[in-house]
Amino acid sequence: MTLVGHVYRVTNPLQAFAPVILNNAPPTSGFIPWPGATVTPLYAFHVPSIGFLPIPFFTTANVAADGSFSLAIPPAGLNQFPIVVSLSVTSGVGLYRSGYISLSQAQSKELNLWLYPDTLPTSDGISAGTISQQVSGQGLPGNTIITAGGPYGLNFSGSEGQVSINFNIWTAANISPNLKDFLDLSINGWDINVGWPTSWGESANNVLNKIKSGIAGTGSSINTVVLQRMEGLLESQEGLSASVVSKFLNQEVSVTFYGIGYPHSHSWGIGHTSDKTIVLTANPCIGYPRSSVIWEEPKA
Repeated sequence: MTLVGHVYRVTNPLQAFAPVILNNAPPTSGFIPWPGATVTPLYAFHVPSIGFLPIPFFTTANVAADGSFSLAIPPAGLNQFPIVVSLSVTSGVGLYRSGYISLSQAQSKELNLWLYPDTLPTSDGISAGTISQQVSGQGLPGNTIITAGGPYGLNFSGSEGQVSINFNIWTAANISPNLKDFLDLSINGWDINVGWPTSWGESANNVLNKIKSGIAGTGSSINTVVLQRMEGLLESQEGLSASVVSKFLNQEVSVTFYGIGYPHSHSWGIGHTSDKTIVLTANPCIGYPRSSVIWEEPKA
């Protein structure tokens, strides 16, 4: 048995997504096949008391000239728990990911995917002030200086009392089946010093763990900001109502970002929450379906 479907590139987003917005129906025009793209499934057991446990079964499929693809599935003996699957699509960069769907349902019909990789101007990126708003409450020194555009993404440096910090945060696209996360933040280098007498009760590792905890909270905030930014862009550029846009982005399509970058080098204080300089840019790829449009997603 296999999973089969097609991958299409949307060339006219208004034409292609009109049936989705108006009737919750698949696109019928405004797209062409996307040959050469790669489709990758992520199979997992759905264990109600635990969640989703990935199955170590790896396979991919190259999309043919007509947009079609065919994917192998795990052996039939792996049936201790219901098996679910999430699909991702790449073409040089990650462009699409679906939520988990039931494997039995996925086998029952074609898994046709429509992808629209958009390109946003720099002016639609995330500002320095927005970054400050998300990190200023995470226990960092009040004199922290943030620098964007260097070789390590975002750099944070500051001091308070006997504690000095210097660390980098790398921003990457989230390509997991968790469709509410768009960007991942991770620390990729740090230098923390705790002088005497503060070192009696506070270690560099303790400070680092506090920073990691704060960055995890910041990641959630940044993802909320990104979604709000996307909603605002669709409302202003396409003239859609807030309720229509919210349903479109949260229930009908999947959004994956690519081309994340820093348009120029810029440094600012953590307290400068009104700095409008754009420091982080990314392009969205809107993909239909999200998964629950066709099937009900299993609950963790």
